[in-house]
Amino acid sequence: QDMAQTKLNYVIEPTPSQFTKGVIVWTTVYGNIIVGPTATNQESKTDRSTDEKTLSQLRSWGERVVPALKAAEVLGSYSGLRPSCEHRDYQIKAFPSQNWITVGAIRST
Repeated sequence: QDMAQTKLNYVIEPTPSQFTKGVIVWTTVYGNIIVGPTATNQESKTDRSTDEKTLSQLRSWGERVVPALKAAEVLGSYSGLRPSCEHRDYQIKAFPSQNWITVGAIRST
């Protein structure tokens, strides 16, 4: 099937684990298909680089769940850092006298 004709009308999500929701496949409002994110722990708080191994794994996963992606051109790759801490739960603290709430270590996966 031609990628120009490939359209997902739904989000593909694997069964989540204790640590991650897994790699998701979905279509943007512009019609591009996105495969990701990953949830890879790392020590650096500044390294936002992508690497060939991870990109290859994402491509393989995408092609497995949407075979038409085998013919797709990769338009870009993106990375970022997600905050976390040593606690499993979100860290939320209210400062009512200052009308302020601090929220940290929020991970969506």
